[in-house]
Amino acid sequence: MSQDASTAWRVHFNKGIAQFKQGKCAEALVAFSKAIKLSEDPVYSVYDSRASVFMRLDRPKDALGDSKKVIDLVPSKWQGYARAAQAFLALEKYASAVKMVDMALERLGEVSSPERRRHLEGIRSQALDGAHHTLLASTNHFAKLPVEIVGMIFDCAALSLPHATPVRLSHVCQHWRTVALAQRALWCTLVLSNAKSAPSKIRTWNERSGRRIFSLRIGQDVAIREFTFHTPSPTLLALRDTDLRHVRSLSWTGCAIDIFHAALASVGQEGLLRTVQEFDHENYYEHLSLSEKFPSKGELDPQPTKVGGGDEITGRATIRLQTLRLRGIQFDWERMAFYCRKLVSVTLEDSPCGSAADPIRFLLQVNPFIETLVMGCRAGLRRLDTSISPDDIASSLTLAHLRHLELDGVPCARQLTNGLRLPLLEVLRLHRLVHASNVLTSLVEGIDAEQLALRELTITCMSVVPSILMRTLLRSPALTKLCLNKMDISINDVAESLSQTPTSLSERHFSTDLNSASFPDLSIICPSLTHVDFSHCEGLGTGPIVRMVSKKRALALPTTTAEGTENTPPDTSTLAYPVQSIHTLILDGCPRIEAESLPWLRSNVSIFSCQYMTKKQATRKR
Repeated sequence: MSQDASTAWRVHFNKGIAQFKQGKCAEALVAFSKAIKLSEDPVYSVYDSRASVFMRLDRPKDALGDSKKVIDLVPSKWQGYARAAQAFLALEKYASAVKMVDMALERLGEVSSPERRRHLEGIRSQALDGAHHTLLASTNHFAKLPVEIVGMIFDCAALSLPHATPVRLSHVCQHWRTVALAQRALWCTLVLSNAKSAPSKIRTWNERSGRRIFSLRIGQDVAIREFTFHTPSPTLLALRDTDLRHVRSLSWTGCAIDIFHAALASVGQEGLLRTVQEFDHENYYEHLSLSEKFPSKGELDPQPTKVGGGDEITGRATIRLQTLRLRGIQFDWERMAFYCRKLVSVTLEDSPCGSAADPIRFLLQVNPFIETLVMGCRAGLRRLDTSISPDDIASSLTLAHLRHLELDGVPCARQLTNGLRLPLLEVLRLHRLVHASNVLTSLVEGIDAEQLALRELTITCMSVVPSILMRTLLRSPALTKLCLNKMDISINDVAESLSQTPTSLSERHFSTDLNSASFPDLSIICPSLTHVDFSHCEGLGTGPIVRMVSKKRALALPTTTAEGTENTPPDTSTLAYPVQSIHTLILDGCPRIEAESLPWLRSNVSIFSCQYMTKKQATRKR
């Protein structure tokens, strides 16, 4: 090496050291690179210095290259191994980092600086911790579970979204796919939403479920494209080769029941409508008639037979239907009562409904185990002829299993509920009913027990006599949710009653006909009430609401007096209905709620809402 070359590379090397100390890593990198280029013989200290700059610039791969060069030049020195350990640690190659640290410590010797040794031990500790976390993250603990437990977990996941869950589970990894494909219960729900892929999906689901499809759902696209032709479509041909005897739930939309039944009959699957237990159909402006769809001629008596004074109806029903959901369809109550005797749930949404209650009561009479009845009606009914005799309808009807009743716009609600006894009714929702007070009175007074089983009471867009509503609240100690929306009544009296004791309320309003001794354990009306919604009740004031929240909070939670001592409320935990504080309070659209009371209400109620008007209303007012 000549003296000029030796001087040239050293000048750039010293310049790079100075710039590195000043934090100018980019300039130092240029200087070290020039020093390496000008030096005739490689100098390990220059490569080591440039590796340090690469690490500072977050370029561990380049630093690792220079570190390997240092090891090649001076394999007996510790510097190259220490720098390589830092680079491997930055690249998350922890095993290599630990190996380089051990080799550096071997070459460092016992007489070296303790601080340098501690630095290398720190790198080694970080590498071991990183290796441990990587091992935990890469270990498939789920694969160690027994297949039976994994199958149970998959079954629970399928409850939330049964038609999409099996596909998602089978795409996670090979182990999950193996378990999912072997779990036949995951593939028992067949949803046909795309007409093009429907035939292949039918065959795949049929094979993976072991030919046991329990639920069949047909979307609008498939129903219109595949079920409305005179000749069998590819989807129908695929259904022909599928065993549908195990189907218990059937739903479709966009295709009339006559067309749907004819399409099934064309491939020999017309018996599907007889075996289903859950029926869900949506097709607006359609009239549902069952006379030609379910039993064959002669399977049933031509008319139901009256036995035992008109209370017992006989006739062998061939339909195993238990759950019925219809939307936008005119419902033939008489025909359904003739064929169905095992109904548990009936839901009609946006369906035309007439003013005759006898067919509805007849259906309820022959289905005594019904638990849910939801009727949402609209105008546009086509009048149906009925052959039901008034003698076939019981004047007093007890439905001992009905727990959920919802009536929305039903014109015959008064006649329907007259004489109707619902001893286990838990959810009552009434919307847009005429003669609302008579309806509520019939439902409440028809129960012989002093205390009702109601847990939710929702009344919307109706005018109810306040005394009738307060009587209902007085007899509902288990009530947890009360929603009174758009009520044209003295809502303040009702809200005020929620802060009173049964004795004071009965003496004030019902002293002549209600015995307050029936509620000896209640310290307040509706002690279990936690959710209150008085939205859009324009006459509602601030005082009754504040007193209701304050009284229930005082009975439910301990308070602190001015002297700092804790005031313990009466012990209600041993009572059948311990007092609960208000958790949710909604007062949207109530303009008489004073703004000064809002901070106090927000601090004492977990979920509180009071919007005086919507943005659209506010824009109009401006």
